[in-house]
Amino acid sequence: MVLYFFEYVFYVLKTLSVVDMISHIIQVKFRLKTIGDILKDYCSHIDNVSFSETIKKSGNNIKDSEFLSYNYRHISLSLSRCYFLLTEQCNFINAMYGLRIFLIHIIVQIDMVVMINLMIRLMFKIEISETNWFHLLIVVIKIIAAILIICTWVHCCEQNYRQTERIIYWSNNLTINKIMSPEVGDAIDELKSLIHSKPISFHMHHFCKLEYGTLLTIISNTISYVIAMSQNI
Repeated sequence: MVLYFFEYVFYVLKTLSVVDMISHIIQVKFRLKTIGDILKDYCSHIDNVSFSETIKKSGNNIKDSEFLSYNYRHISLSLSRCYFLLTEQCNFINAMYGLRIFLIHIIVQIDMVVMINLMIRLMFKIEISETNWFHLLIVVIKIIAAILIICTWVHCCEQNYRQTERIIYWSNNLTINKIMSPEVGDAIDELKSLIHSKPISFHMHHFCKLEYGTLLTIISNTISYVIAMSQNI
């Protein structure tokens, strides 16, 4: 019973560690979304027909128009700094949680192997004790919870990557299709250059990147163990 108690305590701590990491990833996601929303709003205001016609007729610079009352110009000049701070936050997340997530990934793989081994024995009607039946039920519940957690954290990482792509999309839209002052144009180009040179990325202690491909790797490994175990019975 004491061993089971420590096992459950370890499982709870492991789950809380992953949930804590997910909370940090979600914070980065919403901050990236805010940058994308600023660029989108900036683009929608510039796209105003009457505003564009006024600029063409008057020949005035963007910085002398009423549009500056929205402070988008000043905000756009600070987006590169905001994105750089987000990359520093990602580095902190990877440093604090990368190794733990890698170890949790290995533990989940081992639990899956144990569960599949027991399930294969049941399928082929090999005798197992009541203790193993109880252990099988516990492992199944743990694996279901672990799969949900893994899918959640990988999905949150992918959402960050999609928000980065959204920032690039609206930056390109501003650069190519809209009228901007040279100062704002340089700031947008600097932001795009920073995104390409320092992309938002979450990884397991540099072993592999947290993305949907990680889930495919887990599934592939599980299927390989199933085939190997089936052949040995």
